[in-house]
Amino acid sequence: MYCFRKYNAGPARLRQTIRLDGDSFIVSGWHENWPVPDGDFSSIFAVYTGADAPAVLGEYTVERDSIVFRPLFPLAAGVRYRAVFHLPGGAPIETIFDGPKKESAPSTHVVHVYPSANVLPSNQLKMYIQFSAPMSRGEAWKHIHLLDAHGNPVESPFFEVEELWDADYQKLTVLFDPGRIKRGLKENEELGPPIREGGRIHVEDRPRVP
Repeated sequence: MYCFRKYNAGPARLRQTIRLDGDSFIVSGWHENWPVPDGDFSSIFAVYTGADAPAVLGEYTVERDSIVFRPLFPLAAGVRYRAVFHLPGGAPIETIFDGPKKESAPSTHVVHVYPSANVLPSNQLKMYIQFSAPMSRGEAWKHIHLLDAHGNPVESPFFEVEELWDADYQKLTVLFDPGRIKRGLKENEELGPPIREGGRIHVEDRPRVP
């Protein structure tokens, strides 16, 4: 006489895998009857960016036999992500993923600088920089430099107030420091005008070295 006993599949009997699909981390092989402490999926499935970093924030959903974690923010280029799935009483499953590759060349570039004439008056008050795509605010003064004929940075040439962008964030208005242009003011007497008569200047877009 044979006795048959029915067993429910548990964590040890099914194999879970973690994969990355776009910006979503997915655990396959999920069983709806498996325990989730307090219904909090972050207690069994989390993604990290470093050994001491807190878990990445995001949302969890159950889709068929998978747990899907979608980070709150897009994956960062050059960052390594560690996804960990750990059921109570089971061995943890860990998989390492690389974020998107860093772009080898800037996707946005300077289209034009106005005025476009080769000769400018020494009391030029402003210029415009046109970009090929919308730009982020708050970074302009870290990147825009005025160089003299020898390639040396001109000291404090611009009036670095709030950035003046057009509605599409593609054209930036750059004001020259009026204190250096108007004669008789302290900045003009100590530093002189940013554009000197008979001299040559060059506008450059690159990160500012601290």
